[in-house]
Amino acid sequence: YRKKSKEPNKVELLGNEPAKSASPDSNVPGVIAQPDSYEHLLELLDDPVRKALDSLPQEFRIAVIMSDLQDYSYKEIADVMNCPIGTVMSRLFRGRRLMREYLEKSKNEADTSSPPPKTRLRKQRTKV
Repeated sequence: YRKKSKEPNKVELLGNEPAKSASPDSNVPGVIAQPDSYEHLLELLDDPVRKALDSLPQEFRIAVIMSDLQDYSYKEIADVMNCPIGTVMSRLFRGRRLMREYLEKSKNEADTSSPPPKTRLRKQRTKV
């Protein structure tokens, strides 16, 4: 009885089958681990945000998607990912920071690659 009461509750999101790419000991449902499973959520995002999210390592990406797109609590994410809440908080912080850096970098590259706006030069008036 004590052992069962100390075990965290498991939360099944959308599927029961584990991901093919996930490790066997991973407790992340296959639906979350596979990029195709959250494609409908990504369609709602702008292209730069989608690219930033795809650039994240899998464990950061899963935490960010579950928290920011699917509105899961830290506890629910920790239960699904089979890790402590502190780890979830750390992954969210790092994932969001990496996304912010990616977006800032891509914005700066876009700003430097576009030509400066054309400005009309005023003729200098000469006094007569």
